[in-house]
Amino acid sequence: MKDSRVINLPNVHGRPRAIRRAKHLIDALGPANPAFDAAIDTQRPRPWPGSPHPHPKTTRLSRFRDGITPSVTDATPLARTIYQARCEVAADTVATPVSAAISADCSALALVGAGGWKNRDPTLTIYYLDEPAAAPNDDEDDAEREEIRAYGGFRRMALEPGLADVAHAVAMDDTHLLALVADADRIKTFAWGGDVAFGGWTPARGTNVHTLDSERHDGPVAVFPGGRVARAGRGGVALWSIEGLATHEGGRRVGRKLNIEGVWRDNDDGEI
Repeated sequence: MKDSRVINLPNVHGRPRAIRRAKHLIDALGPANPAFDAAIDTQRPRPWPGSPHPHPKTTRLSRFRDGITPSVTDATPLARTIYQARCEVAADTVATPVSAAISADCSALALVGAGGWKNRDPTLTIYYLDEPAAAPNDDEDDAEREEIRAYGGFRRMALEPGLADVAHAVAMDDTHLLALVADADRIKTFAWGGDVAFGGWTPARGTNVHTLDSERHDGPVAVFPGGRVARAGRGGVALWSIEGLATHEGGRRVGRKLNIEGVWRDNDDGEI
């Protein structure tokens, strides 16, 4: 390309005559156009130190220009996160990952996986992405003596989901600050906010708040506005309302006792 004109050169490898013709053609076009070069320069993003940074977590691999108004708003927080090119990188040792979900404001990440003997046990880890990492002697005990610690630059809480099988579905309820995890038969909710009340009871972070029997519905789990929970199954969808569900306040059981005959995972300490 020379200025705004594109020159298609023939295959000149090892052909002196073709090379000479190409040089003559380029010389005939004259020197580069400064106006064109200046127009190109105005379109190039400035280096990182002098370019706009939409968010403190905007990655240095991105560049932004002034005077551009995006269509994202507070009503589309995930789209805004992508537009702002937010990025954080951390290394951590985790159980074999199965699925993950992030809150709408990107402050909490729930990761479900498989651990234990031959990866038969479900695992749930909640990462607090906006909280400063705890100092070595500044760890805090939360529900059921679960510890919130700093790993890989983020604070995290590792929980025992209490499911009979490895969880393969996970969702986040941003209204009630709950992480929903599910195996083939049940859905359990865990508080990750610690400041939302359920019928006068405010569970601490990491507390198992609800248990739902999803019966024949063993597909993906979704949370909709108004505290509605849906789970897909063959030929239908099961629906619940968070506001009307019984809770595990005081450690009480919710629903019938689960038949654990034939369960493969360990249950030596009553995990299920």
